[in-house]
Order: sequence, then C-alpha cells, then structure tokens
Amino acid sequence: MKDWIPYPHQEPMMSHLAQNARAAVYSGCGAGKTVVVATTLAESLFDALETRRWLVVAPKSVAEDTWQREFGKWAHLSYIKPRLLTFTDLGMRRAAGGGLEFSDRAAVKARICQARSPVDVCDYGMLQWLVKATGVNWPYDGVVFDESGFLRDTQSLRFRAAKHAVNRLHVVKRVIELDGTPLPARYENLLAPFMLLDRGDRLGATKTEFRQRWCEPDVVGRDGQIFSWKIRRDQIEPIQEKVRELAVSSDRDIGVELVESDHVVKLPADVRRIYDQMEHDMIVTIDGESILAANAAVMANKLLQVCNGFIFDGDRRVRRLHELKIEAIAEAVEAMDRPVLLAYLFVPDGVALAKRLGKRLRMANEPGAKDQFRAGELPVLAFHPDSMSHGIDGLQGASNTVLWCGSTYRFDWYHQVFKRLHRDGQLSDTVFVRRFVTEGTIEPRIIREVLIPRGEQNNGLLRALRP
Repeated sequence: MKDWIPYPHQEPMMSHLAQNARAAVYSGCGAGKTVVVATTLAESLFDALETRRWLVVAPKSVAEDTWQREFGKWAHLSYIKPRLLTFTDLGMRRAAGGGLEFSDRAAVKARICQARSPVDVCDYGMLQWLVKATGVNWPYDGVVFDESGFLRDTQSLRFRAAKHAVNRLHVVKRVIELDGTPLPARYENLLAPFMLLDRGDRLGATKTEFRQRWCEPDVVGRDGQIFSWKIRRDQIEPIQEKVRELAVSSDRDIGVELVESDHVVKLPADVRRIYDQMEHDMIVTIDGESILAANAAVMANKLLQVCNGFIFDGDRRVRRLHELKIEAIAEAVEAMDRPVLLAYLFVPDGVALAKRLGKRLRMANEPGAKDQFRAGELPVLAFHPDSMSHGIDGLQGASNTVLWCGSTYRFDWYHQVFKRLHRDGQLSDTVFVRRFVTEGTIEPRIIREVLIPRGEQNNGLLRALRP
C-alpha cells in the first residue's frame, strides 16, 4: 500500500471537481483520473459530509478490476471497501422468454437501500436493473460514470436509466464523468454525456436542438432529405468553450515514445478476386453459395473479414480463406522477448489465434489471465477491444507492445487499447503498436481517413480543455 502524492497535473483535476458539483474529467488515459476521483469520493463522504453513498458505474472489466484495486492501492483510501454489485445481488433470474426478471423485487430494493456500503460499483449492463429495483427510492446521492462514452446513445437503455437516476429523481447531488476519448467520431458524441451534467443547458436537450444550434447538413438527398449533419466550422470553438465550463483535461508528458507501424500482407490471387467482387458487386459466390452484403456498412464488414482471413456466409458459418495474418502474428510473437497485448475484431480471429498460439495465449476474460500477464508469466493476452480496452491498468509494467489484427473504424477502441501500455508506469522508453493490415484494401484507408483524423480531433478537444 502506497502513500499518494498528487502530480502537478492532477491538482487541476482535484480543483475542478471541488468547484463543480457536476463535472467531467476528460484527461487522457493513464493520467491518474481514477485515484483523483476516488479521493474526491472519500473527501465528499467523510470530510465535507456532502454525500452519503456513491455509485460508480463502469465497463464490466473496469468495475470488476480497476476500482477494487484502486481503493486497495493507496493508504489514504484503504478504509473504504467498495462493494461490487452483481446480478446475484439484484436477485435476477431467467424469465420464461429468455430475458431477466426479479425473483423478489421488494427484497432486492430493501437490501440495496438499507446497505451501509459508502461506495458501490456496478457495470453499465446492470444500471437499468438497479434503477428498476430501487424505483423512486434511489439510494445514491453521488454517481460516477467511468468511461462515460458508454452513454453516448440517447436511445439506449443505459442512458435512459442514467438520465432517470441523476436528473429526474432529484436526489443526486454530485455527478462525475471520466473519459479519455470524449470525442471518438463527431462532436455530437458529447451531447448525451453532457445532458447528465447540465440537463441540456449548454449543448442542447435533444439531438434536434443540438443540430439546429451547432450543425449544418452534410449529406442531402435529391428530395432534400438530410442523411447526416456536420459541425459548422465557426461553432467548434464555441462548443469547446461550453464544454470547458464543466470539463477539464490535464495530462503530463510521461516521456515514452509511441511508435505505430503497419505489417503489410498481400492477399493471394484467389482471395483477391473474392475481395474485389464483394467490393464491386456486394455479392460473391464461394463453393457455389452466394454471400450477399445488404448495404455498404455490411459490405465494409465483409471486406474486413476477408482481409483477416475468413468470411461469414448467409447462415453465419465461418469460411476460412487464408491464414496470412494469423501466421504473421505468430511469427511476431515468437520474435518477442516480452509479453504482448493482442487485439482482434472478430470472434473467428480470436479462435484462429488461440488455436495457432496454443498455451502461449489466454483470453483476457479468463479468470486470472490479466494477473498472470501483469506478473510477466503470460506471453500473449488477447481480447476484443469492446471488452477490455477501457480502464484496465497495471499492464504497462509487463509489456510495451500491442499487436492489432486488422483495422477498426472505432477510434476510441484503437486509442484505448494502446493506452493500456502508453501510460504512467511504463518501464520502456518506447511503446510499439503494430497493425497487421492487407495491401491495397479498405484497411489502410481506414487508418488514413478515419483513425488519424479522429485522433487529431479528439486531441484538439483535450488541448482546448486544459487549464
């Protein structure tokens, strides 16, 4: 257990949270946001006496791992024992239709509301059930949304539950949001999380209001129908100023270089023909069976599958096409003298990699796998970025290399994955990110036209939010 002495870059975060009852910390990954917020919770509970109970809502892996370890890591927080809420605690059972239902809602409500734990932690999938269980007797007057990007969809059940809890019940005094990639794609991504902080006063209370205030049509059909919107250039700085009122970003130079590179493979001629036909006709025939892409988005997904070595047919069966990336990744792993993180995008990729690498690879969701990796005893920790990219700490002491099997449109996935290693506590001078991509395909275009511009946009917002 260690004594915590705040870094200079953490002091603006502490000050910002002390001055604003509802606030966001949009600092980069590895900036020490979690210990700052945990300290704020402790001060709010036991020093200022302004709150009685806090709920921390986080991605599943973060809820189960990071927050428990953070409170047990620092001496000044050791007297707080966060309670991890599970579906068992909520008394959930499978309903006849296959969904979930309460076995005894009244008993669950009493158990949660009468508990004395000052800090409860749950994952986003459980939030809606927690709201249903407690009803108007919401027991938390402080709420933390860790990786608040999980609330960007205003139509999602998790956002509606969050909005009900913090805005409509009028019992929540403090709300804190954390995110390292607040702007993964477009400025509209900020709308939903900010509505939980100011009820829509600054950016808008609805998507329609946001678009009317800040946007202009981007893609318009011949009949005048607007298919997409974009931020007016003259409104970027005004939006940033509005966000600055409740959000802060504060980072420090960790002195670790980030080197991104591409390992390029070339498709065999027969697979290239499949790729070209799918791209041109949106349909391809393999072994007498036609595989159709219903629209451009499905086609892009099919092209990424072909690049990685397989394709799903109409019955969701996997048809293997090549092993080029699998073999290239296996060779890279064999050449490494330290453990590596391995991110994949499709389940068949993970299956093929596990089969090829054998006992050298474990999936991050396997019990004990992350701890084995942290101890330097596991050569490859593999995962889908949606399940483990956010919030997991402690991996940087074991590795300095990320391998990416393919390309992704999701900048937040890509950024959060390499930030598991490119953060404070990294023992090497350089972190390497190696992307395994196919020549002359959609993959290099995604990197050039999506990931790089979105990264620049997100970094621009973080710079604008610095004190």
